[in-house]
Amino acid sequence: MITTFAQLGFSERDLLIIVMSGIFAGLGSFVQVTVSYWEGFPKLPRSTQSTTIVSKSVAIHRAAYYLSRLVVGFFLGVLLGLLLVGALLENVTVVARVLVLAALLGYSAPRIWEIQQASVERLVSDLVAQHLARPVPSSASEPSDQSSTAASSRT
Repeated sequence: MITTFAQLGFSERDLLIIVMSGIFAGLGSFVQVTVSYWEGFPKLPRSTQSTTIVSKSVAIHRAAYYLSRLVVGFFLGVLLGLLLVGALLENVTVVARVLVLAALLGYSAPRIWEIQQASVERLVSDLVAQHLARPVPSSASEPSDQSSTAASSRT
């Protein structure tokens, strides 16, 4: 598989940046979902007696949510890595900066999507409200009358 990428012009460093960017963005997304989960709890439990065990369905739902966030973060990082293929200097600091950027992208992407979703919903609701507020033209019933008068005027 690496030879296929080499035939396409990718170097080993390019492949490393693509894969590592995906991993770091996935980790950044995982950290974000973990931190947002913690924000719902004012105090973390200090002892094992105060913790509760959730049901199996809730645990599966949480695991699926965490896994989906890891996958989305990974693909965002891969896209970032693909965007930067061939544009980087052969320097370790550049690679480190790209990996930090990938982690920040994975961390901040869910919040950006929430903001975008809210703005799109607001825009759509404004357009629907404007459309519903417009008066219905009274000429909607006239075309049938005009067609019958036009037919009678031809005869």
